[in-house]
Amino acid sequence: MNRKRIKKIALYLAILILFLLAFMKANGLRFRPDALHYACERGRHYGPSDGILLRYTPDHATGRMLVVSRCGGEGFSYTMMRRSYGLFWGPAYVNGSSGGFIRCDASVKAIYSYDCDLVYGTVDDPEAFRVVVSFKPSEGSGILIDPSFDYTVEAVPDEDGFFLVENVTERLGGRYDVGAAFLPSVSASCEPPGTPASGQNVKMLPPTPYAEAFSADGTLLGTSRDR
Repeated sequence: MNRKRIKKIALYLAILILFLLAFMKANGLRFRPDALHYACERGRHYGPSDGILLRYTPDHATGRMLVVSRCGGEGFSYTMMRRSYGLFWGPAYVNGSSGGFIRCDASVKAIYSYDCDLVYGTVDDPEAFRVVVSFKPSEGSGILIDPSFDYTVEAVPDEDGFFLVENVTERLGGRYDVGAAFLPSVSASCEPPGTPASGQNVKMLPPTPYAEAFSADGTLLGTSRDR
């Protein structure tokens, strides 16, 4: 193969790479889920967050993934994404949003994802042995509370204090719409971490259920409303 042919091939490859990079940038695509998550954080003017806590693919949504990371002690950053063209990852928009920052600075942080039907969170106390998350309807939800119904699910935090409960609706007997119980009262700040919650720039983000952390002997260590 002569030198002129090699130069021509190299030129075509360079043009192809530049075209590919321009296409990815124009469509907000990345090769890896983590790279897309951090790029979305930069686009929202915060981050990078401390580290990925969760990469979750819902059973009912093939090709989608929820990526969650920790933002210091202030809350969580999350991005819902989808496979694009079989090679890339791009934002998956739900109700006009693909993710954001969820402010939650209690010692027990618990978030419910309506799209994935799971609850995830962290516990600050290293002695935490068990977390009980309550999905009892909030005040003003208009949902009749059944005194005989157990609205709670339990989780065991890992060594880093992270916990996860999948298929929440199924665990609650499949007859209780968890998301509907929160919708009338759900609001979360989309302002970047480190800024005071002003009540402005508020969107409908995943609700924060009530959670309690217990030690191995049953001592209450903290709750999701203790600050």
